[in-house]
Amino acid sequence: MFRLKRVKFDSGERYSLLIDNDGIPLWYPTLFATSQLRNAAKAPNTIEAHLNAIKLLFEWTNSNRIDLRQSFLTLKFLTVEQIESLCDYLKQDKSQIIKNDVISIKTTRKERIRTSFTQRKTVAKQSYYIRISYIAEFIEWFAKRLLSERKIIINTEINHQISKMIRSLKARRPTRSVNQKNAKKGLSEAQREVLLLVCDPKYPNSPFSSQTRERDCLIVEILYQTGVRLGELLSIKISDLNFQENTLLIARRHDDVDDPRIKQPVAKTLDRLLPLSRGLSQRMHDYILRHRSLVKGANRHEFLFVTYKSGPHCGTPLSTSAIYSIINRVTSNIDCLSELTPHVLRHTWNDRFSEKADEQGLDQAEEEKLRSYLMGWKEGSGTSATYTRRHIEKEAHKVSLLLQGVKENEKN
Repeated sequence: MFRLKRVKFDSGERYSLLIDNDGIPLWYPTLFATSQLRNAAKAPNTIEAHLNAIKLLFEWTNSNRIDLRQSFLTLKFLTVEQIESLCDYLKQDKSQIIKNDVISIKTTRKERIRTSFTQRKTVAKQSYYIRISYIAEFIEWFAKRLLSERKIIINTEINHQISKMIRSLKARRPTRSVNQKNAKKGLSEAQREVLLLVCDPKYPNSPFSSQTRERDCLIVEILYQTGVRLGELLSIKISDLNFQENTLLIARRHDDVDDPRIKQPVAKTLDRLLPLSRGLSQRMHDYILRHRSLVKGANRHEFLFVTYKSGPHCGTPLSTSAIYSIINRVTSNIDCLSELTPHVLRHTWNDRFSEKADEQGLDQAEEEKLRSYLMGWKEGSGTSATYTRRHIEKEAHKVSLLLQGVKENEKN
């Protein structure tokens, strides 16, 4: 019915479109994305997330035979029952469908009847929250846009009805816990030790294939040792590396003409120069000379990590999904690292930074200032303080347990 399509303009700009079965962009979603999102300088991934939510809205209206345009033009806004139905649809994770066969129902004739049903898993609370928020934003714009096009004056009563519909929709968003941002934790010390073994290409139980092992191990180690985001990792170019100074430049390159990936991974944070240990710098240098240089097509661009798989994509810059496949090899084969994600490695870096800051005797203000630079956050944004507070909380718990007579090795 509907699907998203991302295109790349000659200028390098990436843009997403919501299209129908014939490949025609839907008029109002496209107008909304252009006038309300693109003109507000929203990132391509943000625009795509909005359109994904709008796609779900249109799927729901189609399945329930609701003509949203005609309803709004006749001042018939979504009812409470319709909003409940829509939100129930938005909860569903359509990528995770479980089909079950049940043999249980007995009839009066003592016959067994086989029934089947489809059970859908639900999306995470944060995803559900975002879907409702984005759809509420679109519906409010859509209703007012339609009425203004028909020269229908939006008086106090009409505005009240629209606002009431939007409030009713937003009221169904799940409550955001105060500690939700801190839900994901970094790796424990024991898990870190195992991860460092995995990062060693000579590790006998490596989850990576012999062909890609040097590349895959290096990717995991860079994420662990630098704390860079996934998009930042995939944006690294060979020219960003200075092997004389052992530094790595993290640069924002939105709409890079030289990047062939339609879904371009980009740095969300500020440009910064990161120091590299001599060992990590040497590994990156060896990878470029001894491994990347042997991959067909890799010399056509400067991006550090490339695809090894033979075929038309051989040598092209690695994709986001490829990184998750690499991480999945770890989670599938190493039991204690089953919850590993690129962002967990970022959390782990911040935990390690806090520990080293304590060892160096840094005060809280200095710690937050240094952390903000290394992570690419604006100084004073508050993001750094979140990690500092989490570390303080962790240390406070340790002291509290010691006061209660709990020894270090008895805490778990």
